[in-house]
Amino acid sequence: MKRIILPLLFIGIAVTVLGVVGFVAVNYVSEWTPPISCDEMERLQDNPEQAAAEIPRIIACFERNNETLRAQAAETLSKIGPKAVDPVREKLKSKNPKVRYWAVLTLALIGSDAAGASDEVLACLNDDDADVRYKAVYALGKLGVQSEAVLDGLVKALGDKDNTVSTTAIDVLGKIGPPSKESLPMLAKLADKDSSPAVRTMAIKLLGQIGKAAAPTFQELLKDADTLDRIAIIQAIATFGRDATPLLRELQTIMIKNRFWDAQEEMLATFKACGPDGASGLANVLKTLHDSKSPHFAPDDERSKTLLREIGEMGAQAKSAVPLLVELLQERDSLRPQILDALGGIGPAASAAIPAVEALLKDAALAEPARIALRRMGKIVPIDKK
Repeated sequence: MKRIILPLLFIGIAVTVLGVVGFVAVNYVSEWTPPISCDEMERLQDNPEQAAAEIPRIIACFERNNETLRAQAAETLSKIGPKAVDPVREKLKSKNPKVRYWAVLTLALIGSDAAGASDEVLACLNDDDADVRYKAVYALGKLGVQSEAVLDGLVKALGDKDNTVSTTAIDVLGKIGPPSKESLPMLAKLADKDSSPAVRTMAIKLLGQIGKAAAPTFQELLKDADTLDRIAIIQAIATFGRDATPLLRELQTIMIKNRFWDAQEEMLATFKACGPDGASGLANVLKTLHDSKSPHFAPDDERSKTLLREIGEMGAQAKSAVPLLVELLQERDSLRPQILDALGGIGPAASAAIPAVEALLKDAALAEPARIALRRMGKIVPIDKK
């Protein structure tokens, strides 16, 4: 029995040893492929076909602790183009973070021709090495893939603990957005006070790109926003168009409480984009400024003139503001020229104001503006030749 068992034992040991030796040999050859020199690579850069035949030796340069050699290899591989993509993407699995870094950088240099490797590059956003994560974000911007997975991955990178990764994600997202609606909770968190100002600003901008689904988030953010965040939020809301209607109440509060309006152009554009609802909102702000019982009573500043101009430019959509304009026409002498112009802008829809405007024809200083307003409102008044 021993005569049979011992030979079998020796054979088993021999097979095991040969297997280990074979494994080591294969990996040794793979890891120690002789690298190409910088001079050789420089000569090959003008001949991509010849360079393609040397891809294994060029990639082997990534294994060497020589940054100049690695950089030259990345540049040469980028000139080879598509043929280098698959061999390079394999190096993203390397245990050496330097190799992974140079592999992902090479794919970035290849650009859109390396788009097929986007999933592997996306996985690098979870790499343990911050430099690899940073270069993966950069590469995703160069590959040109705008899938939801890529956008969501970049949004997550906004919250990376490494500042270089997050700021690079800001730059890339600024060029390729918008994100998916599924990113909304994450963006809302990134727009919170706990994030850096740069990350908050980009998160707010991306929320704006999502559209009206982000309106409730903006309502919360506006409650305690500082000046810079408020500007970013108002600018983002301005992209909603008519979908910004649910946010008009918050914007009115800002306009009423602050003597100087941040992002004034975008804020007023938002009200005008919301049609009749926006016109009612502007009229409400104007009314509050002229209500002596309001803690924000301020009829003497330029805000009233600005609001009157905007209301007039909205034409018939501002019909709801006419009763207030008639009231102010009778009470605010200093604003009468602006009120008349606003009523004229509203046009025939402001016909209810005609009697109040006609009463001003007897005022020599206001007769001509009143006559022009009446004409625009559809009432022709003959010129008094006396």
